[in-house]
Amino acid sequence: GTYVRIYNIKISIKKNDESWNTNNIKVALYQNSTEVYSYNQGEVSQGDGTITWYDVAPGTYDIYSSKNSNDLFKNSQWALNSIQLPNAWDITTGSSTIRVGIIDSGIDISHPDLTNRVNQELSKDFSGNNNPFGNGYYHGTHVAGIVGAVGNNSIGIVGANWNVELISLNVGNETPTSLAVAEAITYAHLKEIDILNLSLNVVEIDAVNDAINLYDGLIVCAAGNTCDTEVGYPANLNNPKIISVGALDMYDDKE
Repeated sequence: GTYVRIYNIKISIKKNDESWNTNNIKVALYQNSTEVYSYNQGEVSQGDGTITWYDVAPGTYDIYSSKNSNDLFKNSQWALNSIQLPNAWDITTGSSTIRVGIIDSGIDISHPDLTNRVNQELSKDFSGNNNPFGNGYYHGTHVAGIVGAVGNNSIGIVGANWNVELISLNVGNETPTSLAVAEAITYAHLKEIDILNLSLNVVEIDAVNDAINLYDGLIVCAAGNTCDTEVGYPANLNNPKIISVGALDMYDDKE
């Protein structure tokens, strides 16, 4: 944000990656943390990437620009602003060169908001069911959507990454085994999958610890579920490869 005193204002928008265009930005003026003027999608001139406000009341304002998306249920995703994702999207909205392994119950590859997003060749089953994409259980698909639902496609939600390659690593439904998780992490290391997401907790065993120590990437782990009083495993490990993630509700209260 930049403090300026203005009457009329013209702002130039720099296109800093392939997903920044005149249909998915928002530029707003704030006073005392309250939005008082804003321009949304399509209100940026197509010619030179600028917008102009007229008859703005004299005053001192903060000017913010952020990337916006047209996804149908985006306005219901209150967490986007809570974790300041629009500010992150000003830097990047993701890349198809980044691989994220979803160690969970499998990803539904027929879901319209995950179309062509899942690398089916690399996806693998570790649950014993011989199906990398699960058996209709929703949890893995839900997690995959949060990580990488296609952004700015007019349907569904927007993922944290508008563009990313997802790998479905199925370790089972409600009670994945520690051994299955260890095998999935080891496989991710061998296949050079950059990031892993584990929205689950399992019993600590040496095989999981060994797999994490072997793995070269970043592992994002759920700290636990609602009202848990202790951080679950492997989120509780003191390991620089692990980011342990808790949860807040829409009022920023701890879940």
